[in-house]
Amino acid sequence: MKNNNAALNSGMPAAPGLDDRGFTLAETLPAIAVVTLLLSVLLFLLSGTGINAVRSRETLFFLRDFLEFDKTIREKAGEVIIPYWEREAGASVFSGEAAGLPGAVLEIPYYGGAREGILRLSIDDENRLSLESLENGNGEGREYYRGPKSLLVKNIDIIRNGEGRPLALKLDFEYRNRSFYTLAPFSAFPVKRGLYG
Repeated sequence: MKNNNAALNSGMPAAPGLDDRGFTLAETLPAIAVVTLLLSVLLFLLSGTGINAVRSRETLFFLRDFLEFDKTIREKAGEVIIPYWEREAGASVFSGEAAGLPGAVLEIPYYGGAREGILRLSIDDENRLSLESLENGNGEGREYYRGPKSLLVKNIDIIRNGEGRPLALKLDFEYRNRSFYTLAPFSAFPVKRGLYG
């Protein structure tokens, strides 16, 4: 007969002991805290990125609209064909409030080459620019364009040469504290060399 120790070691399974695999609660809680902190920082960064993406999208759409409006201004100014003998064409000052731009209107003659043709620039109460072109001054062939939303007019100048002849239209705009400008030259009748100074 075998002794008790031999029988115990050979035939009977060992009693279950403590399993030391895994993590304790004291080890798990700091890991959860670190993961939570990292997730909150990541969510904060993602929310900032989303706000910046929305602003970038708005700016992109504004710039697209501004470029179209800038092209329209330059095309309309290019259709103002001022004869070389005119010295004071387009010399009319803004009507409306002299100190501020809202309510002001500027009419430039010779739109389409005829003195009766008018290119009218007007600024509404929201300080936005509108363009209106009249083929012969009585409303026929009228076209109307309005500037993009949030584009504010800061200044309008008519650039002239030393003799006072109008050469171009310069408009200064502002959008979200950023400055933009358009330089739109007028056309002119061709002149033979030596005929005009």
